[in-house]
Amino acid sequence: MTIEERDLPLLISLQENPLASASTLAKAVNLSVPTVISRLELLRKGIVYYKVSADLLLDTLELEIVDILIEIESLAKLTYFEKEICYKHPYTLFRIRCFGNFFGLYTQFRIPIKSKEWLVDFLEHLKKNKTIQNFTIINVLKDTMPIYTTTNLANWEPNLMRWNFDWDNWFSKLDTNSSTLLKSKKENSLLNKIDDLDIALLQELTINARRKNTEIMESLKLDKKTVGLPQKISRKLQFLIKKTIAQFRVSLQWETFEIFNSFLMNCDCEKKTSNRLQNHLSNNPIPFESTFKLTEKGFLWYVRCPASHFSNISEIIWRICKKVDFYYLDYKSTLYYGLWKGVFDSSKHNWSIDMMKKEKILEK
Repeated sequence: MTIEERDLPLLISLQENPLASASTLAKAVNLSVPTVISRLELLRKGIVYYKVSADLLLDTLELEIVDILIEIESLAKLTYFEKEICYKHPYTLFRIRCFGNFFGLYTQFRIPIKSKEWLVDFLEHLKKNKTIQNFTIINVLKDTMPIYTTTNLANWEPNLMRWNFDWDNWFSKLDTNSSTLLKSKKENSLLNKIDDLDIALLQELTINARRKNTEIMESLKLDKKTVGLPQKISRKLQFLIKKTIAQFRVSLQWETFEIFNSFLMNCDCEKKTSNRLQNHLSNNPIPFESTFKLTEKGFLWYVRCPASHFSNISEIIWRICKKVDFYYLDYKSTLYYGLWKGVFDSSKHNWSIDMMKKEKILEK
């Protein structure tokens, strides 16, 4: 589907307020409610945008994200890992194929806090039986703020089919930023206040949040006619969105906007440089989807942008870094996994570690 210029304000408003009602969006873009409903449905069917998903406040749920690069020697083993290991592991969050220093996968696992040893044990087992060749866990600095930027459609020029962004001007402001480390805000755990239904609702929000409550209930096979249940679901969703959700992300069909490329850079640089870049991305976000994390040696930066813009990024990296491990990521193999309700033990109000054991994941 070709994006029309009149749809840009609507998509921009949706990005700014992903859960906004049709009436709220209509006011923001000065269109009628029926027109907004019709255009959103056409955009969804044309796969210009296809869902809104929730990113979790990890501390509130006693979870953490682990970034791992996995080296795999053959396409057959890579396909096996994607279809069997990523699918069966109860805490998989994200995976995408990568090419560069080696061929394999860039993966993220959203695991219970202090359970990393079980993940390492599992990967060591896969390495020993030659399912994978090697793996590298990225040593992200604890308690530091990751910086997430989103695709800003205000920078997209539909008539020219190109993105407008002045990288030289952006980079020139890097040194004006503080080199003070941005630390993440510690949130209190809410696991003792959460039950099975809460986790089931969070599962739905991480898969597709822009749905009516009745649609979420249908997905969970809940009877809408049960007295008081719709009201209970509404209260729980309000609580969860307020207390456990960090942000909502609008997923776009990238080809529509001439974005066919994703890149991952694991960079070594001086601490003051990585800290300045962290502050700069926070104060002056780039108009492309990216994730920036400070590491022990520098930073890890995942960027989804047109190849023509990556030439600017590569020059910036060359200027400020001592060493770079670079990976080209195959965007077509991107897959996000929602939270799985089956790993929560409501009787103990904690996550099942037992299900992370290799025997559980690999059993037939």
